[in-house]
Amino acid sequence: MSGRAEVDGSRFEELTGSLLDRLGLVRIREERRPESFGSWWIECGAPEGTGVRLVWDGRDGVGSVQRSTGVGGWRTLQQYRSEESLQDWRERAGELPRLLGR
Repeated sequence: MSGRAEVDGSRFEELTGSLLDRLGLVRIREERRPESFGSWWIECGAPEGTGVRLVWDGRDGVGSVQRSTGVGGWRTLQQYRSEESLQDWRERAGELPRLLGR
């Protein structure tokens, strides 16, 4: 592998999803859209009410980690682009516990 991330979002889900699971966030719901360039989102929550969402935009090859604003909206904490190296993704995923206050 050249070190470039996979455009289909599986690598993004692997890196960020497993980390969120380890942080104690429970998957609440998800939606996958194979007909929409393979786009998907996964919403997670914590017992204290923290909402986190992973989003993969298959058309643009961009993954986002978002936090609930508490008023029905989401604020993007990090973005991962398919043209970035896998090492860049790993380093940024390591920052998630701090960004999520965990």
